Amino acid sequence: MNISFRLLLIALAISIRTTAQFETDYTPIASSGNLPKDFVTLSSKKYEEAQSELSKHEKQSVKEKKKKFLLQSTFDIDDLLLTGNVIFNDPVADYVNKVADKALESEPELRKELRFYVYKTTVVNAFSTNQGIVLITTGLLAQLENEAQLAFIICHESVHYKQKHVINEYLEADKINRGKGAYEQLNFESKVLAKSAFSKEQEKEADVKGLDILLASKYSTTHLMGVYDVLKYAYLPFDDVTFDKSFLENATMKFPDGYYKKNTNPIDTKDIDDDDSRSSHPSIKIRRDITAEKIEKANNGGKKEYLVAEDEFKKAREISRFELCRLYTLHHRYEWGIYTSYMLLKKYPKNIYLKKNVAYCLASLAQYSNEGDFTKVHVNSDSIEGKSQALFYLMYCLDSVKNDLNIVALAYVTKLKNDYPQDVEVNELYTNLMNSLVDHGKLSFADFSTTAYVASQPLIDTATSPAKTEPVAVKEEAELSKYDKLRTQQVETKKVEQVRFSKYAFVEFMNKSWFNDDFKTAEKEKDKDKERALDIDDEMSTNSGYWKKRTYNLGAEKLVVVDPSYARINARKKQKYKYIESEGGQVDFAERLKTNAKKAKLGLEVLNTKNLNETETEKLNEVSIMNDYISERLRLNKDVKMPYAERQRVMAIAKKYDTHYFMWTGAVSLTDRNRFNTALIAYSIILPYILPFTLPAMINSGQYTIYYALVYDVKTDEVKMATYREIKNRTRGYILNSHIYDVLNQVKAKPKKA
Repeated sequence: MNISFRLLLIALAISIRTTAQFETDYTPIASSGNLPKDFVTLSSKKYEEAQSELSKHEKQSVKEKKKKFLLQSTFDIDDLLLTGNVIFNDPVADYVNKVADKALESEPELRKELRFYVYKTTVVNAFSTNQGIVLITTGLLAQLENEAQLAFIICHESVHYKQKHVINEYLEADKINRGKGAYEQLNFESKVLAKSAFSKEQEKEADVKGLDILLASKYSTTHLMGVYDVLKYAYLPFDDVTFDKSFLENATMKFPDGYYKKNTNPIDTKDIDDDDSRSSHPSIKIRRDITAEKIEKANNGGKKEYLVAEDEFKKAREISRFELCRLYTLHHRYEWGIYTSYMLLKKYPKNIYLKKNVAYCLASLAQYSNEGDFTKVHVNSDSIEGKSQALFYLMYCLDSVKNDLNIVALAYVTKLKNDYPQDVEVNELYTNLMNSLVDHGKLSFADFSTTAYVASQPLIDTATSPAKTEPVAVKEEAELSKYDKLRTQQVETKKVEQVRFSKYAFVEFMNKSWFNDDFKTAEKEKDKDKERALDIDDEMSTNSGYWKKRTYNLGAEKLVVVDPSYARINARKKQKYKYIESEGGQVDFAERLKTNAKKAKLGLEVLNTKNLNETETEKLNEVSIMNDYISERLRLNKDVKMPYAERQRVMAIAKKYDTHYFMWTGAVSLTDRNRFNTALIAYSIILPYILPFTLPAMINSGQYTIYYALVYDVKTDEVKMATYREIKNRTRGYILNSHIYDVLNQVKAKPKKA
């Protein structure tokens, strides 16, 4: 067996191992194993430890600045870690750590200090913290070309930590803001430039010293320069693939030619040769030139692009690309969700996860279009570079005529229902779009053709021009009267019957009894009086104050509270947000929920991210799933009715805790700037007998307790309670208890009979 053939077999084996798990489905990544110390140690304890490591020989003013930085950064980073979107002990994070081991072999002490995690976001970036945490984003991993590029990024971020760039930048920015030392005479614009210059120098240092670390490793630099292309084109999807409109067509429904943009905007490939004054980072060209010069004479003998494994790299990249599809959808960037799914479906045509993602994005665009809010979720195609522009333009065209986007979405989902009749999420989307078409669109089964399109009937093409017409047959001049001749000077036309392409959307299903029955069911449902859903904005705004509350009485036996929050804010202080008090308050608030639930005889589970123990990784994963749920639900326009995209993941948690009622709740203890109510003081002096009544208000002037609670029925995606209470009083235990008990008692209480 010759070497080239052996290499071909190895490459084929790697490809098979990498793609097999994505052929038919995908499960979103989640953390596993025990929680690392970063996740279980309270922020206050981390801050205390960090303070103790400060040098005793530094100026007190500098030490105070560092303490402030450590306080803010420690709590802010922990807030990010405890969202559940920072992943560990999964295939992607494990792979990143293996690469870090190889890349930092020459820096063993540095490697021991660093902890690498994967952050689920579409952003193409990596972050280093002062605490030794390095986050590599799924957005970045989805774009990389090889393992050596990841190794270089890891080295780059490691230098940021080693050189203490984060805290140094904070201290330097403070000096610039206060005009100290060399910055004394600078105006505002000059201060902005000074901050930018300092940041750029740090980036260049991270590139140069990071490259030194990489060169000391066994990684090859042969294709290293591609990392700058990854950064330069970070705003583009992970590939540039022609979008074929037939992807959303079927055998009998074809889009007019004018709906398809064949000549899309080219991608701007120019290197901007400037002085990098437009950014806080050095220009890509400058960074590229510095790196190219340094590796020009690098000896790559015996070095490799893959020291861990090429198949592990490709698996991590593929998982990250699947995550992009998911994240775009949850963040309502539906067109990008379709395009990324489309690219992956070309590789995995049988993957149901991707098909459902496309279906959900189409259905969401259709519902926004139905409500006249399409522009809220649509990106103007003129701003798009590359071949993806064709998709954005197609969506724009489909929105141009009432119901067309709804019909196209329903046609796609109907095909899925036919292929996957038992899939719960597919059936929910199908019912949602069918009801919308009948109820909102006022269309019925009879409005669609049972036979295929006849070529003699021209399709209306709203994307290019008004309906076409043809001239009337003209007589010979000798046969024309004077008046006929005058009339021929006018353009006379007659209209030819024209048909919408969407009329033929369901031909292949029109003879199926279930499809006909579903239309009839939707038609019956449209005339029924539907219970008005709660409007969160209305409920929150009208429930201000304990005595204005509304009675809900949900009749629930059990409730799950998702990561309850507590904040202590003092607007009279320079450091307004009280980090340590807020953390202690959150721990206390969670305990108050449990105590009052017992009094209300309500079963309660609290998914609290404070005081986690190392075995509670699953709880953190659940918090992540439920926070994705509430974020997506609250982001949805109130008139747009869509089932949740990841229904089955949410319902699995509901089944585990034996309830479909979930609450997001919290409290804020606020001290406002207005220390005293001068009007009350004046009245009390003039009329001393009212003092017993005004004294409490004067004592508590500027002191507020804010309490809120939001309850969702995740089975029906309905808001069941939304209450916001602003109490003009100090935050005391009995005040919190009274409101917590009242809300939990209403969750438990049986609904009153009409």
